[in-house]
Amino acid sequence: MESRMSNPMPFKSQSESERSGDILVSFSSRWIDRLRGNFPNYIFRRRVPSSFVPKRVFVYVASPISEIIGFFNAKYIQQITLPEALNIASEAQIDADELKKYFRGYNTVGCYAIHDNMIFDEAIKLSELREHFDFFPPQSFVALSYESSGWIDKKLSKPPLQDSLSKQADGTLRGGFDESKI
Repeated sequence: MESRMSNPMPFKSQSESERSGDILVSFSSRWIDRLRGNFPNYIFRRRVPSSFVPKRVFVYVASPISEIIGFFNAKYIQQITLPEALNIASEAQIDADELKKYFRGYNTVGCYAIHDNMIFDEAIKLSELREHFDFFPPQSFVALSYESSGWIDKKLSKPPLQDSLSKQADGTLRGGFDESKI
């Protein structure tokens, strides 16, 4: 019998018809405290989807963390100028110098305006992803296949809509494996 490891399912959608509407965005591990704490109102990226607005944006934190720690829903995604990004940098929890350095040489800034977010009680580890999928962390973002979105939902025992989330005192939405505790 052939194991999953030798024939993994695609994590990334291979075509528009296979695209679930969810994406996964990679973040440097230095962002872990900001992402797990008081989640930013805006996320700035060099690349953002241009042909669709994702339903959910899964948050992958790179090595040495190497985990999907949660997701957020975007009110909108748009390209803005660097001066516009600098005006809202504090709401993105990034200082002006860091923002200028990151976007040096770029004319526009991809901006996700965050509607709400959910930090998982138990993150999904890279080893689990690779056990089931042909998964390699993206440099920027990747559109998820129906199979990968469905697997994440099943793993979390959560329906794909955010109305199953619980709003915490700090405004953060939280969820986990046991819906009775929410």
